[in-house]
Amino acid sequence: MHKIIIREAKPEDAKRLCELGNEFLKHLEGDSPLLKLEKLNLSKASIKSWQKGLEKPPKDFFTFVAEKDNKILGYMELMIKDNEPLHLFKIKKFGWIEAVVVDKKFRNQKIGKQLYEYAIKLFKNKNITYIRLSVFLKNELGHSFWIRKGFKEESVEMIKKL
Repeated sequence: MHKIIIREAKPEDAKRLCELGNEFLKHLEGDSPLLKLEKLNLSKASIKSWQKGLEKPPKDFFTFVAEKDNKILGYMELMIKDNEPLHLFKIKKFGWIEAVVVDKKFRNQKIGKQLYEYAIKLFKNKNITYIRLSVFLKNELGHSFWIRKGFKEESVEMIKKL
């Protein structure tokens, strides 16, 4: 049995990342009206969009995959963000975990933990001292995962229909 490797995502990974992202979004669909899906989007345009983003990612944006036996089991997207444009705060930049997604068939196998540990190394190597993220209320597994990793609730995002 081979071990899980974490590597940078490549453009040829786009279709699999699209599949995993859609699976994750479908799970969250009832959590917010903004997450209601028209359809699961595995269109050529959606996959092409992923490919383009992986070919030339924006500055300080990183996508990594967890792979075993040449099969992608999960991925994560990370960013380094400015704390705010006017630089009034002491902390000028922070790490942002945009997404950690693991195929539901491979959960509870420490894949999310390995992706998280890789993210910590990356942020530390870039002299980042704080990490932020957002978790949807319906994502109870994700919420408990991040609490176990030492994250604390800091703010509440709210929505209202007009």
